[in-house]
Amino acid sequence: MIKFKLIEKGNPGKPTEPKKWHALAIYSDKVTQKELSANLADLSSLSMGDVANVITNLVQELPKILSRGGIVQLGELGSFRITLSSTWAATKQKFSTETIKPKITFTPWTELKKALDTLKYQQE
Repeated sequence: MIKFKLIEKGNPGKPTEPKKWHALAIYSDKVTQKELSANLADLSSLSMGDVANVITNLVQELPKILSRGGIVQLGELGSFRITLSSTWAATKQKFSTETIKPKITFTPWTELKKALDTLKYQQE
């Protein structure tokens, strides 16, 4: 069950427009890397230290791959890639790379997306 609260917020770019309501998730807990390592170790033949080491190495490798323009495909979990946004320029010559803002985008695999279809919601 995903809990949420409704918040009223205005558009900062259009302060004269009326404020609108939208849902904001309320998180029930946070699982640390140590806890995740222990949980995954319980499900496998690996030790907690082995799992923690793999996660640590993934955290170190992910930025390296993404920064060279690569995509990291993690099997049926999904993939990570860099996406860009920038301000518009009137001409190609007037474009400035200083306006580029990178983002890390995660695209879930089909099974993970299907899990979203079964979510239930409860307003707090």
